[in-house]
Amino acid sequence: MNDSYMPTIEVFEAMLADKGGRADEGADFAQKAFDARLQWLQSRGVKVQRYALPSDGSALFMNSAVKSAFEAHGPDCLPMVVVHETIVSVGGYPTPTELVDAAGEFGASDPEFLGDVAVETAALGAAIAANAFESFQQTWERLRLLGVRDADLIRAVQSVTATAGIAVRDDLRTRVEQFLAFGPQGKPPKPRCSCANQE
Repeated sequence: MNDSYMPTIEVFEAMLADKGGRADEGADFAQKAFDARLQWLQSRGVKVQRYALPSDGSALFMNSAVKSAFEAHGPDCLPMVVVHETIVSVGGYPTPTELVDAAGEFGASDPEFLGDVAVETAALGAAIAANAFESFQQTWERLRLLGVRDADLIRAVQSVTATAGIAVRDDLRTRVEQFLAFGPQGKPPKPRCSCANQE
């Protein structure tokens, strides 16, 4: 990384006690993927500051955009991620790829991340080969949360189903084709407040 440009990543989060209940699997995976990529960026010299609100509430007033979003929409905009004083994500964590892009790094240089993608891609193929549609959907979502584009996932699935031939049951093939055409029933968590659409 160029030492003359060292971005700062700020993460504004609700305190863990405020989240209550059991986190859903997708949200938990998204946070773990985000945390792992954040640690990797930190190991490369990127400055990271995390604030748990309300105990670190004064941090909100250091960035006028963050302050305005929070005053307008309240804690529903948390978590909020800011890179070099620009809001990159509200109401949810960015994917590892989005975070790295915002920080000016390239995900291809992170072998651990590539390993995660390879493992999940293999699991996607295994789910299809085992005719396990629920596992296929869960793995698809984990790959999306890692930042793999839908177009790349569709090509991978089409390749697997084409080469698997008769091993893929017709009913699973139909369900997968419908999934690819119309999308999953549950997508990664979307921002929970309208400030996500503000500039």
